[in-house]
Amino acid sequence: MVAVVRREMVGEIDASGLYGTVAFRVYPWTASYTTARYLDLLDTYSDHALLAPAHRASLYQAIAEAIERAPRVVEIPYVSMAFLARRA
Repeated sequence: MVAVVRREMVGEIDASGLYGTVAFRVYPWTASYTTARYLDLLDTYSDHALLAPAHRASLYQAIAEAIERAPRVVEIPYVSMAFLARRA
């Protein structure tokens, strides 16, 4: 996925003709979420926010129960990418 995004973004920057050589950096990191924090995170996703309240409540209850069984923390890996280029 990172390679695809890199190729597309560098291609767009190069095609603009406005910038010189593009430098690219990848910064992987992991976020750890408690049950409550993870459910709060889910509320920020539009597909969850659009669920009927009763359906969302039963879904969140099932998710909370699964997290609490083990390991009690949800770890999600993320990748931040930086594209750096000087104006031509």
